[in-house]
Amino acid sequence: MRTYDVRCPFCKTLNTRLNLEETESLMECISCGNVTQNTAFRKAMRIPVQGRKRTIGNRVSRMMVGRK
Repeated sequence: MRTYDVRCPFCKTLNTRLNLEETESLMECISCGNVTQNTAFRKAMRIPVQGRKRTIGNRVSRMMVGRK
């Protein structure tokens, strides 16, 4: 378990020993009480992207368009 020291963006108070991995980078300031999410500590997540495959049938039909 890793802890972080993060400064509040509103009141600039240093919040110490925060476990941002457990709370998905959410923190509540001990001084002003504002809840913020720091994207610098968020874990990266891969999103699969499926590409469009071109088939031979698509190429032939595109070449035939416009011809008479």
